[in-house]
Amino acid sequence: LDESFRIPPEIADFLRRHVYSSDGIDFRSSNTRRLPAADFGEAWLAAALSPEHALVVVEHDESGSQQSNEFEAALVERIVGAATGALGLDAARGVGVVVPHRAQKALLHQRLPALTESIDTVERFQGGERSLIVVSATVSDREFAASESSFLLEPRRLTVAISRPTHKLVVVASRAVFDLIPADLDEYERGALWKHLRHESGARPTLWGGRIDGPRVSVRAI
Repeated sequence: LDESFRIPPEIADFLRRHVYSSDGIDFRSSNTRRLPAADFGEAWLAAALSPEHALVVVEHDESGSQQSNEFEAALVERIVGAATGALGLDAARGVGVVVPHRAQKALLHQRLPALTESIDTVERFQGGERSLIVVSATVSDREFAASESSFLLEPRRLTVAISRPTHKLVVVASRAVFDLIPADLDEYERGALWKHLRHESGARPTLWGGRIDGPRVSVRAI
Protein backbone atom coordinates (compact mmCIF):
# COMPACT_ATOMS: atom_id res chain seq x y z
CA LEU A 1 0.00 0.00 0.00
CA ASP A 2 1.70 3.22 -1.15
CA GLU A 3 -1.24 5.60 -1.55
CA SER A 4 -3.74 6.90 0.97
CA PHE A 5 -7.07 8.50 0.18
CA ARG A 6 -7.66 9.41 3.85
CA ILE A 7 -4.89 11.51 5.35
CA PRO A 8 -3.73 14.94 4.11
CA PRO A 9 -0.67 15.01 1.81
CA GLU A 10 1.50 16.78 4.43
CA ILE A 11 0.98 13.96 6.90
CA ALA A 12 1.55 11.33 4.21
CA ASP A 13 4.79 13.07 3.25
CA PHE A 14 5.96 13.14 6.88
CA LEU A 15 5.23 9.43 7.24
CA ARG A 16 6.87 8.64 3.90
CA ARG A 17 10.13 10.33 4.85
CA HIS A 18 10.36 9.08 8.43
CA VAL A 19 8.53 5.73 8.46
CA TYR A 20 7.83 4.14 5.08
CA SER A 21 10.98 5.14 3.17
CA SER A 22 13.01 2.64 5.23
CA ASP A 23 10.92 -0.08 3.58
CA GLY A 24 11.21 1.48 0.14
CA ILE A 25 7.55 2.57 0.12
CA ASP A 26 6.85 5.84 -1.71
CA PHE A 27 3.83 6.67 0.44
CA ARG A 28 1.58 9.44 -0.91
CA SER A 29 -1.89 10.89 -0.50
CA SER A 30 -4.18 12.64 -2.94
CA ASN A 31 -6.59 13.86 -0.26
CA THR A 32 -6.89 17.67 -0.44
CA ARG A 33 -9.75 18.14 2.05
CA ARG A 34 -9.35 20.87 4.67
CA LEU A 35 -11.26 22.13 7.66
CA PRO A 36 -13.29 25.24 6.84
CA ALA A 37 -12.17 28.67 7.99
CA ALA A 38 -13.95 30.13 11.02
CA ASP A 39 -13.70 32.82 13.68
CA PHE A 40 -12.39 31.10 16.82
CA GLY A 41 -12.06 34.23 18.93
CA GLU A 42 -8.52 33.50 20.14
CA ALA A 43 -5.35 33.91 18.08
CA TRP A 44 -3.74 30.68 19.26
CA LEU A 45 -6.86 28.67 18.38
CA ALA A 46 -6.99 30.33 14.97
CA ALA A 47 -3.38 29.26 14.44
CA ALA A 48 -3.95 25.71 15.69
CA LEU A 49 -7.06 25.17 13.55
CA SER A 50 -5.96 27.15 10.50
CA PRO A 51 -7.16 25.37 7.33
CA GLU A 52 -3.85 26.19 5.61
CA HIS A 53 -1.94 23.72 7.80
CA ALA A 54 -2.85 20.05 8.04
CA LEU A 55 -0.26 19.15 10.70
CA VAL A 56 0.19 21.46 13.67
CA VAL A 57 2.30 21.06 16.82
CA VAL A 58 1.24 22.86 20.01
CA GLU A 59 4.21 22.76 22.39
CA HIS A 60 4.03 23.99 26.00
CA ASP A 61 6.38 24.24 28.96
CA GLU A 62 4.15 23.01 31.79
CA SER A 63 6.43 20.58 33.62
CA GLY A 64 4.76 18.78 36.51
CA SER A 65 2.41 16.18 35.06
CA GLN A 66 2.61 12.43 34.72
CA GLN A 67 -0.31 10.26 33.59
CA SER A 68 -2.79 13.12 33.58
CA ASN A 69 -2.27 16.79 32.76
CA GLU A 70 -4.79 19.46 33.73
CA PHE A 71 -3.14 22.19 31.66
CA GLU A 72 -2.95 20.05 28.54
CA ALA A 73 -6.52 18.87 29.06
CA ALA A 74 -7.61 22.52 29.18
CA LEU A 75 -5.84 23.19 25.86
CA VAL A 76 -7.45 20.14 24.28
CA GLU A 77 -10.86 21.14 25.65
CA ARG A 78 -10.56 24.57 24.02
CA ILE A 79 -9.39 23.11 20.70
CA VAL A 80 -12.18 20.55 20.64
CA GLY A 81 -14.71 23.12 21.81
CA ALA A 82 -13.76 25.41 18.94
CA ALA A 83 -13.95 22.51 16.47
CA THR A 84 -17.39 21.38 17.62
CA GLY A 85 -18.74 24.90 18.10
CA ALA A 86 -17.38 27.01 15.26
CA LEU A 87 -16.86 24.13 12.80
CA GLY A 88 -19.77 21.90 13.78
CA LEU A 89 -17.68 18.71 14.05
CA ASP A 90 -19.36 15.87 15.93
CA ALA A 91 -18.19 12.95 18.03
CA ALA A 92 -19.08 10.23 15.56
CA ARG A 93 -16.88 11.26 12.63
CA GLY A 94 -15.78 14.83 13.24
CA VAL A 95 -13.28 14.97 16.09
CA GLY A 96 -11.20 12.47 18.02
CA VAL A 97 -8.70 12.82 20.87
CA VAL A 98 -5.89 10.30 21.29
CA VAL A 99 -4.17 9.95 24.68
CA PRO A 100 -1.49 7.59 26.04
CA HIS A 101 -2.93 7.04 29.53
CA ARG A 102 -6.33 6.14 30.93
CA ALA A 103 -5.98 8.87 33.57
CA GLN A 104 -5.88 11.55 30.87
CA LYS A 105 -8.77 9.86 29.11
CA ALA A 106 -10.81 10.02 32.33
CA LEU A 107 -9.92 13.68 32.86
CA LEU A 108 -10.98 14.60 29.33
CA HIS A 109 -14.18 12.59 29.72
CA GLN A 110 -15.01 14.84 32.68
CA ARG A 111 -14.24 17.99 30.71
CA LEU A 112 -15.92 16.88 27.48
CA PRO A 113 -18.82 14.62 28.53
CA ALA A 114 -20.57 14.93 25.18
CA LEU A 115 -17.53 13.53 23.37
CA THR A 116 -16.58 10.55 25.54
CA GLU A 117 -16.87 8.13 22.61
CA SER A 118 -14.25 10.16 20.74
CA ILE A 119 -11.57 10.24 23.46
CA ASP A 120 -9.46 7.12 23.82
CA THR A 121 -6.04 5.51 23.72
CA VAL A 122 -4.32 4.94 20.41
CA GLU A 123 -5.00 1.22 20.50
CA ARG A 124 -8.75 1.87 20.49
CA PHE A 125 -8.47 4.30 17.58
CA GLN A 126 -6.58 1.90 15.33
CA GLY A 127 -8.61 1.44 12.15
CA GLY A 128 -10.79 4.48 12.82
CA GLU A 129 -10.72 8.00 11.43
CA ARG A 130 -11.95 11.53 12.18
CA SER A 131 -11.88 14.85 10.35
CA LEU A 132 -9.77 16.30 13.18
CA ILE A 133 -7.49 14.28 15.43
CA VAL A 134 -5.96 15.88 18.52
CA VAL A 135 -3.08 13.98 20.15
CA SER A 136 -2.45 14.77 23.82
CA ALA A 137 0.99 13.46 24.80
CA THR A 138 0.12 14.31 28.44
CA VAL A 139 3.43 13.68 30.23
CA SER A 140 5.51 16.73 31.19
CA ASP A 141 7.47 15.57 34.24
CA ARG A 142 10.95 14.90 32.90
CA GLU A 143 11.87 12.08 35.28
CA PHE A 144 8.58 10.30 34.68
CA ALA A 145 8.93 10.77 30.92
CA ALA A 146 12.38 9.21 31.04
CA SER A 147 11.10 6.27 33.09
CA GLU A 148 8.44 5.37 30.52
CA SER A 149 10.21 6.49 27.33
CA SER A 150 9.85 3.05 25.72
CA PHE A 151 6.07 3.42 25.99
CA LEU A 152 5.68 7.15 25.48
CA LEU A 153 7.94 7.41 22.41
CA GLU A 154 6.92 4.13 20.75
CA PRO A 155 6.91 4.97 17.03
CA ARG A 156 4.20 2.55 15.95
CA ARG A 157 1.75 4.12 18.38
CA LEU A 158 2.53 7.62 17.11
CA THR A 159 2.29 6.42 13.51
CA VAL A 160 -1.20 5.05 14.16
CA ALA A 161 -2.27 8.25 15.93
CA ILE A 162 -1.12 10.66 13.23
CA SER A 163 -2.61 8.56 10.43
CA ARG A 164 -6.21 8.82 11.74
CA PRO A 165 -7.25 12.34 10.50
CA THR A 166 -8.88 13.04 7.16
CA HIS A 167 -8.51 16.84 7.38
CA LYS A 168 -6.19 17.91 10.18
CA LEU A 169 -3.89 16.73 12.97
CA VAL A 170 -3.02 18.76 16.08
CA VAL A 171 -0.32 17.33 18.37
CA VAL A 172 -0.27 18.83 21.88
CA ALA A 173 2.87 17.96 23.83
CA SER A 174 5.20 19.32 26.47
CA ARG A 175 8.75 20.46 25.94
CA ALA A 176 9.79 17.54 28.16
CA VAL A 177 8.52 15.03 25.60
CA PHE A 178 10.39 16.66 22.75
CA ASP A 179 13.57 17.10 24.83
CA LEU A 180 13.56 13.51 26.03
CA ILE A 181 16.80 11.80 24.97
CA PRO A 182 16.96 8.23 26.31
CA ALA A 183 20.44 7.00 27.22
CA ASP A 184 19.88 3.70 25.43
CA LEU A 185 20.56 3.90 21.69
CA ASP A 186 17.60 1.73 20.77
CA GLU A 187 15.30 3.88 22.88
CA TYR A 188 16.74 7.02 21.29
CA GLU A 189 15.99 5.69 17.84
CA ARG A 190 12.46 4.78 18.92
CA GLY A 191 11.90 8.44 19.81
CA ALA A 192 13.13 9.76 16.46
CA LEU A 193 9.61 10.35 15.12
CA TRP A 194 8.90 12.81 17.94
CA LYS A 195 12.22 14.53 17.24
CA HIS A 196 11.27 14.92 13.58
CA LEU A 197 7.95 16.47 14.56
CA ARG A 198 9.67 19.12 16.59
CA HIS A 199 12.57 19.70 14.20
CA GLU A 200 10.39 20.18 11.15
CA SER A 201 7.84 22.36 12.88
CA GLY A 202 10.62 24.38 14.52
CA ALA A 203 12.24 25.03 11.15
CA ARG A 204 9.22 27.09 10.08
CA PRO A 205 7.94 30.43 11.40
CA THR A 206 5.92 30.17 14.60
CA LEU A 207 2.22 30.66 13.89
CA TRP A 208 1.57 31.88 17.43
CA GLY A 209 3.57 32.14 20.64
CA GLY A 210 2.76 33.39 24.11
CA ARG A 211 1.47 32.42 27.52
CA ILE A 212 -1.82 30.65 28.22
CA ASP A 213 -2.82 30.57 31.88
CA GLY A 214 0.85 30.71 32.90
CA PRO A 215 2.83 28.22 30.77
CA ARG A 216 4.41 29.36 27.54
CA VAL A 217 2.89 27.85 24.40
CA SER A 218 3.97 27.85 20.77
CA VAL A 219 1.92 26.82 17.75
CA ARG A 220 3.89 25.66 14.70
CA ALA A 221 3.08 23.80 11.52
CA ILE A 222 4.78 21.27 9.28
